[in-house]
Amino acid sequence: MMLSLRRFSMYVLRSLRLHFKKIIITLLTIQLLFITIFVLGGRSSIIDGNWKSFMALFFKPLAYTNRNNNHASFDLRSKDNVAKLYEKMNFDTSGKWIDTYTLKNNLLTVKMGPEKGQVLDSVDELRYYDNDPRLVWSVLLDHLLESDSNEYAFSWYDWANFDSTNKLIALRHTNISCQFVCEGAFDKNVLEMVESEVQEPLFVTNRNKYDESLWYNRVRKVVDSNSVQQAIHDHCMNNDAYSNGTPFELPFIISEISERLRPEVYDLQAKNHLLYSNFTPLSLTVLDSDKDAYRINLKTTDSSKSNIVQTNLLQNYIKRHRNEMVNGDLIFNHTSMFEKFLHHGSTKKRKLDVEAL
Repeated sequence: MMLSLRRFSMYVLRSLRLHFKKIIITLLTIQLLFITIFVLGGRSSIIDGNWKSFMALFFKPLAYTNRNNNHASFDLRSKDNVAKLYEKMNFDTSGKWIDTYTLKNNLLTVKMGPEKGQVLDSVDELRYYDNDPRLVWSVLLDHLLESDSNEYAFSWYDWANFDSTNKLIALRHTNISCQFVCEGAFDKNVLEMVESEVQEPLFVTNRNKYDESLWYNRVRKVVDSNSVQQAIHDHCMNNDAYSNGTPFELPFIISEISERLRPEVYDLQAKNHLLYSNFTPLSLTVLDSDKDAYRINLKTTDSSKSNIVQTNLLQNYIKRHRNEMVNGDLIFNHTSMFEKFLHHGSTKKRKLDVEAL
């Protein structure tokens, strides 16, 4: 009897494994079908009724080099490109990118707001940018190769995800005050004004909750106006540099992070505080797989004024690589730059002796 029960249990387990595999394959197929229908159907708006679509963040134009050496868009309306993206997401664990990051198609193309799609003439016109690692590492390594110094002006803006804060910087017509980030949950009216102008959801996780009246009324009931005003007085102040139109500046400065906040509110406060706190790490350590390690010393600077544009590192990079431009565009190839870094004579002085490597 025990043997029969054991055999039956093994049979059930094998059946479950088989059905589980079938379910996984079915889900992956549905996922690919959804992506294909979404893209080919031309649904690219951020706001669809009351549902703020996070998928639109995903279908931004990518860039690649075609046969004519032009850095054209990686068109996700193409079935082949959708298939490549699907394969990369689900099966490819390599560190290779499916596209290239370029000056014109990526960095200088406005990503959100009323000027979305406009191509800027110069990096000096940038008010914000995404900290794509291909951009930051290319500029940093090139700077180290051209400089006798092993110091680098560090900014958290280049090394942390400031996506939500960039959306506030991109605003032209919507005024954001300290109150917006000092309440336990966002004011829905202000939130929708922000998202309407930038044409992007301010955040993704649980964004749909703000469209559920019961949930929203419940979280807003606990907002105490006296506590909010005290938090504003103690921990937040308006940023005059933002009011004067200075690039890369946020509307407010958080001196200390408040408690009892929704995660999306806490994220905005924390990123703001990180940028303006002037806390700088001592150094960056670069690992070449499991072989060697290299240390880059960091200058003690104002993090909010030390990104690669504000310190002219990006401008200098473009000047040095102007001969590599194709039709006014330039690829930021961080892997090629890293190979040059490893084999450059000046790199030896940055090498660390680590016993484990």
